[in-house]
Amino acid sequence: MVRDYKGNQLLHQVSPIAVLLLAVLVPLVEPVGSFSNPEEGTLLGYTYSRGSLGWILLSSGLGLVVTLSTYLFIGVTSPLTYNVVGHLKTVLIVTSGVVFFGDVITAKKMLGIGCAMAGIVWYTSSGIGGGSAAPA
Repeated sequence: MVRDYKGNQLLHQVSPIAVLLLAVLVPLVEPVGSFSNPEEGTLLGYTYSRGSLGWILLSSGLGLVVTLSTYLFIGVTSPLTYNVVGHLKTVLIVTSGVVFFGDVITAKKMLGIGCAMAGIVWYTSSGIGGGSAAPA
């Protein structure tokens, strides 16, 4: 069954599940340590400085902004448009890595970029021409 959620409704539906998944998965993949004897190199044994706390808060704030903008973007457009924009972002990241940092572009990367760009062009042209794609 397909439901027509608004951005805020989608956020309220997904957030509790995401919190529960993270609460279960983080201890499995990260060395947590113990409260009674926190070891160096674990989450509980890390010595926090003002700089590290600042970066953690900045990163958390930016993550919150990205998450909220994602739900708002989906609420205004559609999940398909969000995926197309995500593919365009990936293409731009790979291309800027080649242009600015001299990354080597392999045949596999080129094929992936070509497929993503072909899909973006098709989606855009079908949206402009009145095709069945969701409006952008």
